[in-house]
Amino acid sequence: MAQKWFHFCQNNSGGSFDIDDERGIISLDPNLRADADHANYRAGRLGIYFDGVSKGRDCSCCGDRWYEAWSDDGEDRPNLNQDFHFNWHDTVYAHRSDGTIERIKKGDAWKDAA
Repeated sequence: MAQKWFHFCQNNSGGSFDIDDERGIISLDPNLRADADHANYRAGRLGIYFDGVSKGRDCSCCGDRWYEAWSDDGEDRPNLNQDFHFNWHDTVYAHRSDGTIERIKKGDAWKDAA
């Protein structure tokens, strides 16, 4: 199966975001290059979880902080919008299939090398 980029958008559950530069987690979208199942697995290894409300970790009125990727969610390249993705923070993280993390700063050109 061809690898795609999968975005994991974080919901502001309970009025806060989980942000961790070392792990490459930002409020909007860690991007993982993989197939959907592997992207969900890798997201879990980063600390992203999909059961926050049922486990009492996230606010039930706000909903789960993270949602799993579906097979048709993948894109050939991350769709980075300078006005939206950098609205709250100056860095977006792209997690490559080799395990490296590219930190993309606001205004930087995306250097995708599939």
